[in-house]
Amino acid sequence: MAVHGLLTLLCVVLGIIVYLSFRFEWKYAIARTRANWHDVNIILGFFTFFQWEFSLSALAAMLAALSYSVNESAVISDQIRKTFRKTCKLTVIEVINHAITRTMQFGLTN
Repeated sequence: MAVHGLLTLLCVVLGIIVYLSFRFEWKYAIARTRANWHDVNIILGFFTFFQWEFSLSALAAMLAALSYSVNESAVISDQIRKTFRKTCKLTVIEVINHAITRTMQFGLTN
């Protein structure tokens, strides 16, 4: 049962990689995939550290957290793309910081 859950999680992560690769440029997809995988690793780390049972409810919670992370990644990547189009005088780090700050200021729906 746990093997099937982990295989499902792996399929979802691969699907997200494909989605982000088609939706955004590959360099954004790689960065966002690493960030999303980091979220999954933290959750799995808690399960391992505290020796909690990995059940279907836990898998559903992990997939829900992953979907929120993907949504936030898509919004921030879209803000980065918009900022790059508007201004050319900022460095890459400044553009990313501006996009994250703007997303957090105005919420994920704006």
